[in-house]
Amino acid sequence: MPEAYDFAAERRTPERVENRIRLALTLRKDTPWFEIEGVALNRSRDHRLRLLIRAGIASKRIQALTPFDVVERSNEGYSPKWDEGDRPHSGALCLSDGRRGLSIFAEGLPEYNHLEGSDGIVALTLVRSTGAIHNNRSVSPDHWMCPENQCLREIDFRLALYPHEGDMYGGNALAQYRLFQIPLLAHYDAADQKIFHSGRPAVQAAGVPQFFFREPEFPEIRLWGDRQFLELHGRNIVVSALKRSEDGKRYVLRCFNAGPRDEALSLALMRPIASADLAYLEEKPIRPLVFSGNTIEPFIVKAGEIVTIAFD
Repeated sequence: MPEAYDFAAERRTPERVENRIRLALTLRKDTPWFEIEGVALNRSRDHRLRLLIRAGIASKRIQALTPFDVVERSNEGYSPKWDEGDRPHSGALCLSDGRRGLSIFAEGLPEYNHLEGSDGIVALTLVRSTGAIHNNRSVSPDHWMCPENQCLREIDFRLALYPHEGDMYGGNALAQYRLFQIPLLAHYDAADQKIFHSGRPAVQAAGVPQFFFREPEFPEIRLWGDRQFLELHGRNIVVSALKRSEDGKRYVLRCFNAGPRDEALSLALMRPIASADLAYLEEKPIRPLVFSGNTIEPFIVKAGEIVTIAFD
């Protein structure tokens, strides 16, 4: 590829440098998406590397996940001079003709372009190599320069293609995207709380664990192997955060309804609930929620609404 772009001559430089890209295509058993992982070794400046995905779905509209929402955008009306159609997203896109759909999950690739006049071609930006924030060099050129933005290094990327019926909502793409983004983590330990292993007994046997015995420091705390801390029911309800409240006295669950319609939300905990409130983002209570035992009774979350639930 050309080594750089000559802005004075308005052409690519004649010098060539080698750029490399490696792709690994994976289809795992019991996983509904096709995964693409890659590494791009970028040695060229002033260019953009994109991956074109031909969905084969003739649709002029695309759904894009954004912070606390899903928006629908058209690929018509772009101006080559002022607007080439580049748009942001938060990790998930969906092309659908109403009957079938293809969702694209992308990790750390926030720019896409739904090409105008194409048969469902989406261009994902893998590398944007520029030495300036703005190319208008006549206006304070030094102020806009950022040489490190040329990204002259190896760059990892990961994405997946998820075919399904219907659109992003009908295909349950949001839940699948969360599984792609945050896979389940597994950890094992001894069933006896007094036994733990750590370190290594000798350099010659570094792979052999060493076991220790001690009395539990917090015997009243126990994690049940056959239970889950929280179970949420609600179509198109996306969990944003689960944490301790800022004052440390309660738990806070924040989620939002990414769907186009109002949805019922209910929660079940692994232990009885003492209190539960619908709260503001600043975690001050708005009103109490109805609960019984370890279950918060269903309540309505409006389309696009962000809800914060405080409980103990």
